[in-house]
Amino acid sequence: MRQIIIKCALHSLLIAGFVALSTPFVRAEDGEALYSSKGCVGCHTGGTLAPDLSNILTRRDRGWVERFIKDPNGMKSSDGDAQALDAEWPANNMIQVPMTDAELAAIIDYVNGGVRAAAPVNIQNDAATVDRGRRLFTGEESLSGGGPACISCHNVDGLGGLGGGRLADATGQVPKANLTLVADRMITADALFASIKGAAFPVMNGIFVNDAQIADDEAMALTAFLSDTALRKNQGALERGPGVEVFIIGGLVGLVVVLFAFDFIWRKRFVSVRSEMVGG
Repeated sequence: MRQIIIKCALHSLLIAGFVALSTPFVRAEDGEALYSSKGCVGCHTGGTLAPDLSNILTRRDRGWVERFIKDPNGMKSSDGDAQALDAEWPANNMIQVPMTDAELAAIIDYVNGGVRAAAPVNIQNDAATVDRGRRLFTGEESLSGGGPACISCHNVDGLGGLGGGRLADATGQVPKANLTLVADRMITADALFASIKGAAFPVMNGIFVNDAQIADDEAMALTAFLSDTALRKNQGALERGPGVEVFIIGGLVGLVVVLFAFDFIWRKRFVSVRSEMVGG
């Protein structure tokens, strides 16, 4: 009996050790990298789209901050301070970002010590950079990290044809599928660049990681393209892209064509089978 207890204890220790070793160790100094990789920097840069988080614990209790980051929508529905914050920053629609407790603690410690101001990004809005951004967006030029083109999930007015994808709308998260005016919503080019570079949203964050990260020059070109798109839209120089109705109508027409095609291909087989059945 004693040997069985000892074996069980050893097995438990081995399992606990394996779990501990397989769980990524998060250091306090990792907070800055996590602040970027989890997408916080995309909205909180400079306090333009969402509040500046520097020295956050001088304004909010740590427990409150942890609860808000873990479940922002739940807090907005039940907490008065969260509702007031939401009203103060109407352009912000914070989403629940998956992270461990250790990652959350590292991020809070980092921002509470003062967020390091990012160097201003020198976005070139010349025609060549804007055109490269368009090609990266549509997939005419592949991203160096091998990630999918923006058009897979998003669209902008003025692309022509069937436009782009609408997967981003299906996620129920921000940004929405149509990015025509995203540069206006992000307010500054630096914030837009940071959100693209940092893959600031959960679905993007799960795709553009490690070797698939968007390069600085690619993020700059995409920022230039989206900024130019918003400018031309506000000037009335862009036509609205195709709506969902185009896909519905196109799908119905395609279905009818396919049905007629099958009917034409199999017309002899159908007749011969009926003739044999009737004749027999």
